[in-house]
Amino acid sequence: MRHLAPFASEGEDAEVRGVVEIEGDCLYIALGEVGERYPVVWPASTSWDPGTRRVMLANGNSVGHGDSVYGGGGYRYVDDVAAAAGEAAADRARECVDNQYGEIAVVNNRADGIGAGDRVVDEKEPSSSSVDALGVDGDWVIEDLIVDGERVELHSSWPITVTIQGEMISGTAACNQYAGVIDWSAEAGFGRFVASELSWTEMACDAHAMAIEQSFLSALQAVDSYEAADGLYVAHAGSATSFHLIQPNPVD
Repeated sequence: MRHLAPFASEGEDAEVRGVVEIEGDCLYIALGEVGERYPVVWPASTSWDPGTRRVMLANGNSVGHGDSVYGGGGYRYVDDVAAAAGEAAADRARECVDNQYGEIAVVNNRADGIGAGDRVVDEKEPSSSSVDALGVDGDWVIEDLIVDGERVELHSSWPITVTIQGEMISGTAACNQYAGVIDWSAEAGFGRFVASELSWTEMACDAHAMAIEQSFLSALQAVDSYEAADGLYVAHAGSATSFHLIQPNPVD
């Protein structure tokens, strides 16, 4: 699936990245941190080599199953595919969509719309100073959220979840899924907590859910420290932005 129009000079700047997966007649970008994969609309001059089963990118590189790609773009619903890539592509997208929100990754229709990259997941072992030694890997939920001194009213219908796995963080931000990397340091139950390389899907939800989501994503990008206190208390030092994580099903 690719854009029908020639290259454009503008486009969305949300991050589209992941590992190429090919299954039957379907080609996906898979984001392992959130466990989802998305059929993808590529830039106009992208082509497919059926002999090697590789995607030929505009910059002269090619990618196949297991390779990573990155670029700008956005995530749209299947019904939006026809306008960009035609009815045949929309039909294929409906056959291949394989994520809980029914979304398609739409890459910017630019010459530099997407490229080949290094492996998305850093597979090196966590260092001995990682807070993983404290046993924080696993699933968490936000119990309390304060942004700029104002407590955000959370709702059980739109929970904010956090999964920590070594240096990776991911979850659901009330509506959309997000993923990123944590720069950790730990000493006696407290230390540095800085999230980076964050990306998230862009599905529209209830207005209240979207407001909660924006508050959490703002806090996640602002915080810089944590303390193990009845769960995990994460905050921005010197400001009134923080959130408290608890495990939904703690192990006795």
